[in-house]
Amino acid sequence: MPRVQAPIGADTVEVRATIGTIAFKETQTTGVGIVREENDPENIKLRLPKGAEHTNRVGELVATKLLADRTLSSEKLTVELDSLHTVKDLTINVSENELRGYLGVPNEDLVRATVASLRYLRHEPVIVWKGDRSPNQRDEAASALADEGALQQDTVEINTEIANGWTLSGANLSCLTQATAYKLVRRHKSKGYAERRQTTVNLKRIEAMAQEKGEANLKATQIWGSIRSKDITRSIRNFLWLVIHDGYMVGDNWLKPGFNAEYQERSKCRQCGQGTETMTHIIEKCSASGQAQVWNLARELWGMRTNKPWPNATLEEIILSTRPTRREKPKGKMLDNAEGEARLLRILMTESAYLIWKIRCDAVIKHEGQQQATGIEIHNKWLKTINSRLELDSILTRPKYGKKALKKKVVLNTWRGTLRDEGNLPRDWTGRYGVLVGIEPRSKDGRRRGR
Repeated sequence: MPRVQAPIGADTVEVRATIGTIAFKETQTTGVGIVREENDPENIKLRLPKGAEHTNRVGELVATKLLADRTLSSEKLTVELDSLHTVKDLTINVSENELRGYLGVPNEDLVRATVASLRYLRHEPVIVWKGDRSPNQRDEAASALADEGALQQDTVEINTEIANGWTLSGANLSCLTQATAYKLVRRHKSKGYAERRQTTVNLKRIEAMAQEKGEANLKATQIWGSIRSKDITRSIRNFLWLVIHDGYMVGDNWLKPGFNAEYQERSKCRQCGQGTETMTHIIEKCSASGQAQVWNLARELWGMRTNKPWPNATLEEIILSTRPTRREKPKGKMLDNAEGEARLLRILMTESAYLIWKIRCDAVIKHEGQQQATGIEIHNKWLKTINSRLELDSILTRPKYGKKALKKKVVLNTWRGTLRDEGNLPRDWTGRYGVLVGIEPRSKDGRRRGR
């Protein structure tokens, strides 16, 4: 149980601490400055360790916990913070967070430990948000200390251990829904899981590709979040999740010691006979999976939309195409155009990759390697996939879907320039039946229909 707060008496010393932080995501460096009084020897400058999450929020939480741990029983602590979210999580949100088991709270362990340290204090602490006043000398001094802290070599250890009795574990049953309970159970079980070796390798490759493209310090959590984009169908989300985890039985997964020679032989590509059948081989290299033709069709439709070059269709590029659009410079129509292009690329990349996988599975599993899809079949399958996705976009703009409906503006910007007879279509074609992309299907003689 929390300690009963002691009344303020003559022996109580008021301690006011101002916290400043600076975070450099590019170099994974965060500096923290804590100012009690000007030129006070107890003013502190810190640098967060390498493995920490480098954000101003984490810096403020670490500093607040450190202050609480060092506060004497005769002192009443007041802490000034920049982040309103941090202030709320240490004050008005505490009860709700504890009732829900801190589900969905960023930096959960650190927030929980900081709250416990504040709760342990003899005098009730005061947490102040600095956002409602102009910066003063204390703020500037704290920021200067944070700059110095970011440059120092020594780092502070982040301690999230909590003494028994100073925090609530689990969640309150009266506040639980089935969805919340499921998430809490999954979170608890996942703490005992070790990440698969190949998952780590794949995430590192994706992060390296992102860095080459100018998105430094992309985190694994951001990658997992991006493949859950609303622009991607559920079946493709599952496909990408398994690809990152190397969860499909292809390639080296057949070479486990417990498998007999017949199963281990399946590691080789039975379609083209050229090397190990990894997912990279299937999506990027196999001459028999139809991947080259599928990517050429995607490139052709992309060329109708923009003059920008089509990216190399690697697994890393496919997964990075799910990342949200950057909103740095474009505004108005330029922003709409950029977001439309990004969404079209996301759809083309993911739908095409999943189709290549399905074509491979048809050949290897359904037909047991005895029959492969023809060029005409691949062409028409891809076209049906993209036209079905175009139709789905149109359907999802209907008002009956309420808040979940797609905005017509988003759909129109996505497919602009790629439609058949687009000049004869109304400006808003989302309610019109039979709108198709501008690539013709092929007949049995190999020619495109309509030509």
